[in-house]
Amino acid sequence: MTGRPFIDAALLGAHGHSAAPIRFRKGLAMSSDTRFALLPSLNAGAQIRAFPDLNALARAIHRARGKAPLDMDEVEDMEIAGRAEATRGVEIWTMNHGNDRDRFIGYAFLDNAGLDVLRAALRRNRPAARQADRAEAA
Repeated sequence: MTGRPFIDAALLGAHGHSAAPIRFRKGLAMSSDTRFALLPSLNAGAQIRAFPDLNALARAIHRARGKAPLDMDEVEDMEIAGRAEATRGVEIWTMNHGNDRDRFIGYAFLDNAGLDVLRAALRRNRPAARQADRAEAA
């Protein structure tokens, strides 16, 4: 292996093998009482943004995405420094007009919840302007 986890995972995936767990062990450890957070990168110097609840996290994702569509994948084996076991989370990207991944928003840490919980929270917390646009279109 190359010693770079993102390249190792890509190589394994390209050859039909399951990717190695995503590890955050070198990054900052999250407090044990953090239930909802956005991890903007795997970089050890990245600032983990903690949120008081799921709705606050969803609103932050909406602000970061602007009007761009999202591509989200569930990650089932995130390992975070200071946590005894691996946890689930969601990898979040914006998409461009060609339906390709454009900009990485981060990994959502959801108190061991997954993609379905985040999608529901994003629907509940749509920005007001988008809700008005949908009402006018109907």
